[in-house]
Amino acid sequence: MDSYNLIFYPKDNTSSVVKALLANRIWEKKIDSLIKENVKPNDICLDIGAYIGSHAKTMAFIGAEVHLFEPQPLIVECLKATKNNLEIKKWAIHQVALSNVNGMNKFVTNNDGDARFFKKSKKIWKDTFKVKTKTLDSFNFIKVDFMKIDAEGSEFLLLEGACKTIKKHRPVIIIEVFNTKKNNELLSKFIKDYNYSKEAINKENFILKPI
Repeated sequence: MDSYNLIFYPKDNTSSVVKALLANRIWEKKIDSLIKENVKPNDICLDIGAYIGSHAKTMAFIGAEVHLFEPQPLIVECLKATKNNLEIKKWAIHQVALSNVNGMNKFVTNNDGDARFFKKSKKIWKDTFKVKTKTLDSFNFIKVDFMKIDAEGSEFLLLEGACKTIKKHRPVIIIEVFNTKKNNELLSKFIKDYNYSKEAINKENFILKPI
């Protein structure tokens, strides 16, 4: 691991997130601003696909209780080191991949920010490992005020396993959805079924608010 300003990341990492960190830039500045607008002290926030914790750090510094979901073992070790070095007390780190079932699945990563559930393709991955999958509903949170979801293509499986949580707590949600016809249809169905509004942040990120 390497670190910069007490934030840890995988050694020799070239991801855009790490490049922003090393350049003292705010990663996804618009999303960071929306987090600050929508998260309050003592809120319970879920950072799903937390990576090295850029957005989770913003939530924690506001005073929220943050649950970070990240399946990659190397990234989890980075998050633990960051938590200790920044003395963040309200970070709970969960090494699981949220999905629509509780079980095990195969995960692939290049340790560069690109990671996802395995499916057959021509792409060559550096690391392949088994990861525990859980539904968000199985955590039985007493409340959820805010969710950030960056699940690299598995966001709708995740939402399927989070239906009870979302219906009960009605959190504000920031979600990344790859720009395909199918995904746009699924997102439109979600906001209709759950009675949410949708506002585009950019081409692939949206903020969803309960109506």
